[in-house]
Amino acid sequence: MQNERIGSTGHYRARCYYCSKEWAKGEPVKLEFHLGYECAKCPERVREYWVTKIIDKQNNYQRGPVNKRKKMDSTQTNITSHFKNDEPLPVSEQNALDQAVLKAWVIAGIPFSVIENPFIIDLFMRLNLAYIPPSRTTLSGRILKEEAAKVKVKIDKIFEQSENLTLCE
Repeated sequence: MQNERIGSTGHYRARCYYCSKEWAKGEPVKLEFHLGYECAKCPERVREYWVTKIIDKQNNYQRGPVNKRKKMDSTQTNITSHFKNDEPLPVSEQNALDQAVLKAWVIAGIPFSVIENPFIIDLFMRLNLAYIPPSRTTLSGRILKEEAAKVKVKIDKIFEQSENLTLCE
């Protein structure tokens, strides 16, 4: 990928060296996904490298601290005072819950924006105080792309191990 600066600081254009697709703002996640799954002209070794990187990122992903919550009145009790344990979840458990939420949302056809509804957030906190649900953009972006990458790898393995496949409508 080739990057060149445009406009204000932090905004870069990007162009794929292989297929010349361009982005006004080249975000690494989008560029990696393009090379791993979308670019028809990308060499196989490069494609495999990025698929592996995407899957490794998913397996080793750690969400940063979430401090976007509004400060409460000091006299109001906090929901955490009603529970004994509010220790952060292990990364593997957080990722597994994120994937379960994604599957439930997609299968049920629930709009991704619902994940940010205060009643849904309250529901998750009542079920497991330490679980912080992903934002709608994380759910519909990174987590969805990672799950698609895992499915594609499984499909590719099936194709590699199969002979005489027939496709029909």
